[in-house]
Amino acid sequence: MRCRSVCGALPKPRYPLAVPVAIVVAVAVTIAGCSSSAGKPTKDPSSSSFAGILSSSSVESPTSPAPTTPAPSVNPRDAATGEATAFVPTYLAMVDKLYADPTVSINDIYEVAVAPEATTEAVAIAQFRGASDRQAGAQKLIQVSGQSVSLTGLGGTSSTATYPTVQLTACVDVSAVTATDATGKSLVPPSRPSYLIDSLTIVNTKYPSSDGWRVSYATNKQASSCGG
Repeated sequence: MRCRSVCGALPKPRYPLAVPVAIVVAVAVTIAGCSSSAGKPTKDPSSSSFAGILSSSSVESPTSPAPTTPAPSVNPRDAATGEATAFVPTYLAMVDKLYADPTVSINDIYEVAVAPEATTEAVAIAQFRGASDRQAGAQKLIQVSGQSVSLTGLGGTSSTATYPTVQLTACVDVSAVTATDATGKSLVPPSRPSYLIDSLTIVNTKYPSSDGWRVSYATNKQASSCGG
């Protein structure tokens, strides 16, 4: 339950029209006709400056597209790690939103988490709101480390046991996060450390889709730096 730590001791014409060859030919014929009607010998069309336009050597032929180089294949484990890591800020932002804005449905936690974490966080948010406490400010992800991957899941009997799983450690700056009670009194003690070290288990419920990542377990501890 994040706010226990964050809140203190509580740990986004179409193309220019090219001049058709038929029009060019018509212009050439018209010019030749005008020359003849003026009593001058008709110029050999083959010597006309337009003859070049009609010659096959000057007509641009369609060019074949350049061969494409296949994109390098991505190792599935690396892809999973990258996607799960990129998901962490989304998770943090949703948690902040739910603690800061009581008009947002608590059920929105399911957009970033699954049980048991979703249930645990939903209960904590409901209690926080029930006390008329309010959060301000946002967490900031500093770094992620210690990633481990299991594309076949961690096993066991939980509902997420067979989902592809990434476990990682996230260092989060919470120095800008404040919380107040119903009277406006701060819930954050002056001595609160500026960082949280989050241990996150992230599963993909829609694998191989990249939008199925959800946090299933989350624990954290306060720290004075990302080093601990």
